[in-house]
Amino acid sequence: MGSEYAISKALSHSGEQNSLELKYETLEPLLTMQHQTKEDFIRGENHALIAVTSASEASITLDLEEAAHSMIVRACHNHDLLGLPPTSKTRRFEDLFYEDVIGV
Repeated sequence: MGSEYAISKALSHSGEQNSLELKYETLEPLLTMQHQTKEDFIRGENHALIAVTSASEASITLDLEEAAHSMIVRACHNHDLLGLPPTSKTRRFEDLFYEDVIGV
């Protein structure tokens, strides 16, 4: 979470929205109809991270691969939002993601 969090904070400090805020903004009408708050949405998006960093739940089932993909996609999106040039690692992840997850 370290670098995703740092990139997200850099966006906040520059007055820009981060990936999670933009996603919430897009889904807000639907979430409002479902009586979900922004905090509910963020907690849901960070469910796996919260589960593995807290000992509040005795047993939990997680799709760690999906959770990892989600966090990396958010970090890559935040990286793009900052206007940073793509790196060989971000390009490689995007290629693998589109191949293996999206199926393109």
